[in-house]
Amino acid sequence: MSGEKGAGNIISFSAKSPGGVAGGGDGPHDPDMETRLRRLEDSIPRIEALMTRMDDRLRVMETDIGEMKGRTAHLLTLGDKVDRLGDKVDKLAIDVAEVKGRVTHLPSTWAMITTMLGGQIALAGLLATILRLLPPH
Repeated sequence: MSGEKGAGNIISFSAKSPGGVAGGGDGPHDPDMETRLRRLEDSIPRIEALMTRMDDRLRVMETDIGEMKGRTAHLLTLGDKVDRLGDKVDKLAIDVAEVKGRVTHLPSTWAMITTMLGGQIALAGLLATILRLLPPH
């Protein structure tokens, strides 16, 4: 920096700047520049090949994402169908509970047999009584 007041941030360059670049009137010079540039140019085909592979992979990923969006839409409609099916199952459970309640109130097999036998005995007694009351022929 200059020692003058009000000079601001003026940087004075010495004959050789830090980093090995020569200063002076002809501009900066790096003796390793040619080697570095050659290595950079040699690596360009590898970089281009990598970029091409990345581009191919990105296209595949884009296709996969499109398919996944389609599957997601299908899954959302499938979820709605499952919800409606759940409602139907709930209604079916209520109907089954109602039928189960009715079945539990049905008489057992022995109760049915006893009722039938009792009815037949009562009918036989009624018939016997009617036959007795009828005048003989």
